[in-house]
Amino acid sequence: MRQTTSWVLCCALLAASGLGHALELGPINVDPAPQIGWQAQVSVVDARGLTRDDIELRLGSAEQYAQASINPEMAAQVRVEWDDETDATVITIAPASSALASKSIAFLLSLRWSEGQLTRPYQVTVGESFSAEALADSRFGPTRSTDTLFGIANALRPNAVATNQMMLALLANNPKAFNQPNVNALQRNVVLNVPARAALEFPQADVATAEVLKQTRIWRQADPDPLIDEAPVAEADEQPLQVLTPIINVVAEPEPEPEPESESEPISITALYERPEWQGLLNQLSRVESSSESLRADNAQLRSTLSALREDVARLEARFNEPAADNADASASNNATVDVEGVKVWVLGQTTQALAAPAQAFHLPLVRWLAAAMAAVVTLLLLTAWLSARRRRNRSLNSATLPSEWRPGSARPHQRGDDSAVVTAPANAPADPVEQASALIAYGQLAQAQSILDEALGGEPERIDLRVKLLDVLAMRDDRAGFEAEAHVLHAQLGDEQDPRWQRAARQGRRLVGENHPLFAERPAPDDAG
Repeated sequence: MRQTTSWVLCCALLAASGLGHALELGPINVDPAPQIGWQAQVSVVDARGLTRDDIELRLGSAEQYAQASINPEMAAQVRVEWDDETDATVITIAPASSALASKSIAFLLSLRWSEGQLTRPYQVTVGESFSAEALADSRFGPTRSTDTLFGIANALRPNAVATNQMMLALLANNPKAFNQPNVNALQRNVVLNVPARAALEFPQADVATAEVLKQTRIWRQADPDPLIDEAPVAEADEQPLQVLTPIINVVAEPEPEPEPESESEPISITALYERPEWQGLLNQLSRVESSSESLRADNAQLRSTLSALREDVARLEARFNEPAADNADASASNNATVDVEGVKVWVLGQTTQALAAPAQAFHLPLVRWLAAAMAAVVTLLLLTAWLSARRRRNRSLNSATLPSEWRPGSARPHQRGDDSAVVTAPANAPADPVEQASALIAYGQLAQAQSILDEALGGEPERIDLRVKLLDVLAMRDDRAGFEAEAHVLHAQLGDEQDPRWQRAARQGRRLVGENHPLFAERPAPDDAG
């Protein structure tokens, strides 16, 4: 009966292993558009079983732009949304304003759903004619601690490709994402390159199944699970479900007394074992069994802790139930008053013992309390010094990543007539904080750009151009609290919500903190006649 139940569970998991969502960001097409200059479309390929409500569409983060070697300022120059005019899953991209309609723009699309995140960079080139292209293949990740290569391959595979084939293709295209050339050695927090499906090379289904089985056997022999030998023995009714590898007899002997219940033909175990999804099923069952043993050990530890807690509660209840002293008034009076003389005598006694036996002084309560207080003070002083050093280090610029004219030593001393040396900055060094911040942003130094703008606003808080540039940097760093605070100040300085500078800040705010924020909500323009 138990063996029959195991095979039923196997068949159910095999049937469910092919129900993944396979997503791919397709090619890009661009067409001229009135008023806005151009408009591009990207199709989401093989979104089987998923709707637009299941997929979160957004532009890539500043970190992802830097990894793709794209200027993070490009993120504010386009807007993306689902195309509501078609039933297909199509993404529409357009310039954020008409002023950008004649500029070439590179951007990064990101799709996030329950099984992971997919990104791909694109570029629209504007000239005599419009053209668009994908700058690189799609990328999946970063991988999470709960991800497995089987689940990722099942989410990305085409309909005509088995999961084992896709696993080996991802392993071949991402060797550095694995600790060793084995489908079970996927690292955490890595990004997998997913080439276009036409460029992926898939082995034959039977060859892929044999290779995955071989790698899994090697993996199990090299890293056996220690929890199986140390797990406590379960009761008869609590035995975990175990799926055993079917043993295929080469020479089958007839049963002496066949069971009358098996009137239909037996299931072909060989055909079931050779299915591409079989290895994924074995991996899933192995993980379930290992997790069950780990949970069983955790439960035993929790029961031990609970037993200790019950003993503590019993002791407390016994102490509370002890009969009170006969003279309750005297006891209350003694507890309410503090014996100052007794405290002095105790402190003096502790001090005398510590001086008499220094080697045993740390065992005295007074000495331990004083040592703990001193350790807390020293720790607080060290933490304050570390925070101050870190603040000074964050304010300093990394000269190795700056333009050559900004690096230390680029200025040369010039001699006056009185032999005194005067250091002058080079003529081509940008003096305006806005220009310095723009150059730093182009090099990806967002923290240094924010530091320069903060310092400049401290001396000239009335400059609106400094605050607008600071809002751009805060938006690129996803600093919601800082962006909202500076936006309040800019709103008060401008006093006009129709000002183009405020309109740009409001668009950034809606993208950063949401459409429902009262400060950044869209408001209709006032009637000219009114």
